[in-house]
Amino acid sequence: MGLKYKETKEGLAITGYDGKIIDLVIPDAIDGIPVVAIDDRAFEYCHSLKSIKFPNSITKIGNYAFFFCLGLEEIKLPRNLKSIGDYAFMNVSKVKYIVIPKSVEDVGIDSFAFGSHDGRKKKIFLERKRVPKNWKSWHFDNVFIYLKNRWEYDENGIPVVRWMNEEEAYSFLEENKRL
Repeated sequence: MGLKYKETKEGLAITGYDGKIIDLVIPDAIDGIPVVAIDDRAFEYCHSLKSIKFPNSITKIGNYAFFFCLGLEEIKLPRNLKSIGDYAFMNVSKVKYIVIPKSVEDVGIDSFAFGSHDGRKKKIFLERKRVPKNWKSWHFDNVFIYLKNRWEYDENGIPVVRWMNEEEAYSFLEENKRL
């Protein structure tokens, strides 16, 4: 039992996991070959998955990669990530926040369409000062977007809003909505 993968011209793409997984740790290389991607649908409907630890070698997360991972509570995206596919993290309802690194150039449709069990808004922290124009349409229900110049990390490494209230965040969200 363990990670399933396939070789691509750039390196290895993780295609899934054989067995039940709770805390997923993806290595930066397997047999000396770098792990560079999470393939389309690799972990969709993996309800037992609670946390993911990505290596910084990951540059792409495919379409539906973590779609409906209802048990997922924590996501820390890798520093070198460039692309997040359509519906990649749709309905990972227990995640309270996610930080999108400034390296990300492309975000697919409804990648962060979060549901909410507790009725609270989810928070997406962008490590940039504005939303790139090439990011596709997002589903913004139950999500607030916070730009890098409006947040910082607390003593536990959790991002917090520095000086944007919810009304300002909602206004920003409406202005930047992609239809």
